Amino acid sequence: MACPVPTRASQHSELMSRTADLEAQVADLTHRLYGDHSEKGQTQSEAQRPPREKKKRGHQAGAPRFPHAPKPELPVIEEHSVLPETERVCPCCGLPYHEINNTEDAEVLEIEVKAHKRVIHRHKYVKTCQCAGVKAVITAPPPLRLFNRNLCGISIWTEVLLEKFQ
Repeated sequence: MACPVPTRASQHSELMSRTADLEAQVADLTHRLYGDHSEKGQTQSEAQRPPREKKKRGHQAGAPRFPHAPKPELPVIEEHSVLPETERVCPCCGLPYHEINNTEDAEVLEIEVKAHKRVIHRHKYVKTCQCAGVKAVITAPPPLRLFNRNLCGISIWTEVLLEKFQ
């Protein structure tokens, strides 16, 4: 039995099909190379563009603060921050401030063998004199923190840094 000899018509149809495949491949590669992200459409260089205002990172002014997640599962250790007797007097006349039944409370997460929550009751005092130019109410200082308005206490930051650089 002899091998069939390809006819001109079959060769022509094979070549046409191969040409169509290659043209489709060239079109696809051209689109990938020069498609939507081509540099041809850009007219202004970086120097000609007007400078954009960079936004500050982090919390933007006027935006509501993200609420802190409550930690009810931690044990609570309550502390009282009281001003010393020497600071509870009017700097002008020396009359004492009188303590009022009001506190400013602050929460700080700390680690002491096991995590616990410190609640610091900052006592407030109201003046008993009539001196002008002196604060009417004074408050005990807030707890020391590494970052303002952050729940994490210094012991947590110490533990984090020690673990990181150990």
